This record gives sequence, structure tokens and C-alpha cells, in this order.
Amino acid sequence: MKKSKKNYVAIVLIVLLLALAVGYAAFSQTLTISGTANASGKWDVKFTDATITNSIVTGTEANTVSHTDTSVTVKVNLATPGDGAQIKAVITNNGSVDATLKNFNVSGMTKVSDTLYQNTGKAIQLKLPTITDGNISAGESKTFEFTVEWDTAVNSLDTAEEATFTITFDYAQDGVGNFTGTQNFQ
Repeated sequence: MKKSKKNYVAIVLIVLLLALAVGYAAFSQTLTISGTANASGKWDVKFTDATITNSIVTGTEANTVSHTDTSVTVKVNLATPGDGAQIKAVITNNGSVDATLKNFNVSGMTKVSDTLYQNTGKAIQLKLPTITDGNISAGESKTFEFTVEWDTAVNSLDTAEEATFTITFDYAQDGVGNFTGTQNFQ
């Protein structure tokens, strides 16, 4: 009986060893997750033109306007009440991705309200339109018009005032927020 008990114990040990080996193999497998992500599209939103479309300037240098891809710079010299200039800037989306205006910045002038800025001498005002639709579809252009004029509350100056300012627009992809995904492992 001793021999059969030893055989029985040996068989149980072999079965347990095989069960442990199978269990280890089942829990030590490598799981591989693979995928492919493709992105396409061309981002090309920029100022393509900036011109003075109307100007009344008496006794000073002519007003100037220039642009880069991302900004419009205006220099105005106003000497008498009633002087002013109207500027037209064209923003073009030459890309394949729709764009939306996130915000714009004016440097060189002091903000009075969302649509009104003044120079430090207070005689020159920059009047911006209220932008109700800043979206530009791919392949389209938008015109942004604004005026620089003598503040009617200022009746006279000892010397002519000059204001140089830059308007910069900040565009982003239209209809796209910042993606936030979650990663879970349980």
C-alpha cells in the first residue's frame, strides 16, 4: 500500500505541476494592440492684401499700411479735425481646412472698448467693426474694414499726432476642439 500511496502522490504532484505550467502560460501571454492614424490637410490662413480705401489727411505725410501673413500695420498722421482713413484688409484661407477667428490683438493703441482704441495722445481713434462671423471656409476670403480718425471730442492740437499700430488675428481650425481622450486599464 505504501507503493500505491507514493504513486498517487507522484501523480497528484505531476497534475499540479502541469496545472501550474498551464496557468502560468495563460497569464503570461503578450497582448499587442496596434493601429494606424492618418492626418491630412493644409493650413494656410493669412492676410493677402491691406490697402487704404479712403483717406482725408490735411498737411501731413500720407498714411501707410502694410501686411505680413499674420498682421496688418498702419501708420497714420492726423493734423486737423475731420482727418481720417479707412483701411481694408483681406484674409484668405488658401488651405484645405476651415478656419475660425479665435481673437485678435491690437498693439500700439489703448483699448477703450471691444471696437474702439485710442493712441496715447487721445486725438486718434481706431474703430473696428463687430465681428459676428469669423469663420473662413477653405478657399474663401473675408474682408475686414476699419477706420482711423480724429476724435471729434478733441478740437485742436499743438502738433500733429501720429499713431502706428498693428492688428494680429489668431485663427484656429473650425469646428475642432482640443481632443481629450481617456485611457483605462482594468
